[in-house]
Amino acid sequence: MSPLDTPPFPATPRLKSYQGRFGRLSFIAWHAVLWWASCCIGLGLLFSLGVFNFATWSLDSAAYLLATINNLFSLLFFVLYTYFAFVITIRRLHDVNASGWWSLLSLMPFINLFFYGYLLLKKGHPRSNMYAPARVTPFWEKLVAWLCILMLLLMLLSLFMLLGFYDQSVTILPTQEIVEKGSGFF
Repeated sequence: MSPLDTPPFPATPRLKSYQGRFGRLSFIAWHAVLWWASCCIGLGLLFSLGVFNFATWSLDSAAYLLATINNLFSLLFFVLYTYFAFVITIRRLHDVNASGWWSLLSLMPFINLFFYGYLLLKKGHPRSNMYAPARVTPFWEKLVAWLCILMLLLMLLSLFMLLGFYDQSVTILPTQEIVEKGSGFF
């Protein structure tokens, strides 16, 4: 491909645009930002519309109209979340020099696990490709991504520790029995 055949690239692609590239750490960071933003917006809607009553910890009986409005807003945010998740995935696919149409694999159960594993492990194209020039990952994206990776590792460690604690094959001996069995060695 000659320099004359390269497509024109935007100076700075915006997040709402599927054009551009995201490296592995940017992919993780932007998915984390998207997830946290959607959680905050969802909780904000839930509490600001008065659907949830803190006094009784239940739904108010007169709040069904507000619950309907909340459902409409939830549908709107679901559509926006899905759109931005696809934008982030398409930009990661552009980094590995693949078409954005492969992002439709994220809709298929079980295949999406392998697909996202591939996106997380595959190294991006080091130079400009047919989709965009190489992108330098900003510091804040690196920081957020490594914090997410660290949190994931800590959660896995705590899960294994919890499973080991609740393992039924380990029996804890009473104190008297420990003393009796231990005194034989002394």
